[in-house]
Amino acid sequence: MEALSKPKTEKFKFLAETILKLLASHGEGAIKVSRLARSAKVSRAWIYKYVGAGHQDLMNLAVHRLIEILRASVVEVPTTPEEWVQSRMIYMRQFMNVMIEHPYVVSLFYRYRGSSTYYGKLIDEVELDFIRTSSLRTQTALGVSENKAIFFTKTFTTIRFALAHQFLTSHEQQDEAQLNRILKLTEAALERLIKV
Repeated sequence: MEALSKPKTEKFKFLAETILKLLASHGEGAIKVSRLARSAKVSRAWIYKYVGAGHQDLMNLAVHRLIEILRASVVEVPTTPEEWVQSRMIYMRQFMNVMIEHPYVVSLFYRYRGSSTYYGKLIDEVELDFIRTSSLRTQTALGVSENKAIFFTKTFTTIRFALAHQFLTSHEQQDEAQLNRILKLTEAALERLIKV
């Protein structure tokens, strides 16, 4: 049993990711302690002792991990249009690598975004935080109005998940060359976008 030999923090991470995978593929109804224990290779007693007995305890564990994953990509603050495009591309590569490592996050995003569920509200909150932070950087780097910076940021936000979804569900081979083609197209689109 692989998960049993891992340190406790790794077990928490593995359990949280198991919850997220089940949510992405089957919805909240699939979150049962016995199923999680089996899938995460931990005992039910371990879950009750270290996570809690309630459904909300399990959701909280998964939420913390989801936030960590969604915020895993960080870039420097750009000061010029060229740096803005470069920083977006660095971010995009990091984001795509994180989504390749955790493909269920893309499914979760599309399944729950905009919904009134706990996860829908969380995803909307994290996205709003990203838009706020990124639009301020965009406004500074590009010297555009607040509304235009928000438009650019929302466009980029939509593009990043759409491209991750396209890459992960494409029938083409998922390799570095394919990823580089997607990133090159993204860069060209961003360069055109800032000239608008």
